[in-house]
Amino acid sequence: MNKVLIIGLGAAGFSAIMSAKKENPQAQITVVDQKDIDIVHPCGLPYALEGLADGTKLTQNVHLEKAGVKKVTGKLLKINHDNKNAHVLLNDTSQEVVLNYDTMIIAVGAKPLIPNIAGVDKVLGRGLHTFASTGDLEAVSSCIENATASGRKEISAAVIGGGAIGLETAFAVKDKCKVSVFVSREHVLGSALDSDMSPIVEEYLKESGINVLTNLSVEEFLGNERFEGFKAGTETYHFDFAILSKGFGADIPFALDSGLEIESRSIKVNDKLETNLSGIFAAGDCSASKSIIDGRLYNSKLATSAYKQGIIAGINAAGGNAVYHGTAGTFVTKIGDLEIAGTGYTLEAAKSLGYSTAVGKITQLIRPEYMHDNSKITIKVIADSSTGKILGGQAIGVCGAAERINILSMAIEFGISIGDLKRFEMAYCPAVSEPEDALMKALDFCIRRIKR
Repeated sequence: MNKVLIIGLGAAGFSAIMSAKKENPQAQITVVDQKDIDIVHPCGLPYALEGLADGTKLTQNVHLEKAGVKKVTGKLLKINHDNKNAHVLLNDTSQEVVLNYDTMIIAVGAKPLIPNIAGVDKVLGRGLHTFASTGDLEAVSSCIENATASGRKEISAAVIGGGAIGLETAFAVKDKCKVSVFVSREHVLGSALDSDMSPIVEEYLKESGINVLTNLSVEEFLGNERFEGFKAGTETYHFDFAILSKGFGADIPFALDSGLEIESRSIKVNDKLETNLSGIFAAGDCSASKSIIDGRLYNSKLATSAYKQGIIAGINAAGGNAVYHGTAGTFVTKIGDLEIAGTGYTLEAAKSLGYSTAVGKITQLIRPEYMHDNSKITIKVIADSSTGKILGGQAIGVCGAAERINILSMAIEFGISIGDLKRFEMAYCPAVSEPEDALMKALDFCIRRIKR
């Protein structure tokens, strides 16, 4: 009987369990995870803070025992691959146990990055909070409640970081606090949007009452026992509380001592998601993923990518033979009424990788101008000007951004050129779209630039 040991129960770990069971129903599966609850849905945290989601339903037990899966609540300390066992520190007793395996899947995910900024250790968890767990949700909610109870007319909050979680969280608290977002890059969503697309988002945030400060890095946190503010640039800023949203890094302190090969601070894997240690696989945010476009290292840190990787790792750990082709990094976020989506490389990233590029971009109404319920969408398509290969795309609008980016993502996945994608026929109804959709027009503009 194949003993499969899975370390971590997030998106990758859960899908690995399901696919391993399907591949080999007789497999003996044990999962190790630090959480007392089985599953947490962190992507829902900002929407729960805003009141759009039920925070009590962001956690759930999936009754693993009914599927014949054993759960051990603890933390992986070290892997002894020669003896095929793992040393685990149990949560409840601080006792170390040794678990044997035939194959293993490491799916421990990532944890919030804590920048090495003066004073951060004094105030983290004391008015300065990350936003990645239900505990963080409770802490930020308490900050708002405590500030409100103090009787002050205006509560101020800072969000440090201009990624999707930071912006979603800023929007979530804007009706309760005066919010400022501090972005060290030139524009928000810097890894997902080009500099000509992000102003649409920044303008929307400002119109919503959120102050956005770009090209400004925090240099020192203020406060001894509780967060009071920080120094950034030449100014000192004071806030009631702050949310630290500077991205995530693989949570793999055990890796080097266990002999695992590391690439870009993540566990290196091959196209079967197997590590350099035979029979040990890695999936999700802790693994060094690759781009579906050209095979380059591409750590997307997305739940969708992690889930797909978990499926591949689960099949292979259970005796199958599946291949992971890579990720396009397809994402969407919704901030207020604004949908922001992207896939593949940004133009700036593509150029830095040496591609010769062509771009098609358009802003237009989604539906015919005679329709009452209407809104604009901006779509940008990026292609290799020498081959017509689609390299990426971005879309921003009140609706329809994700569905159009999903089409581009599919084209990237299966190598459909920009010319062939233009042949694609989209459904039309005035209440839904124009006869020639905005995506088709963006593709057409891009093709014209390639032909010049």
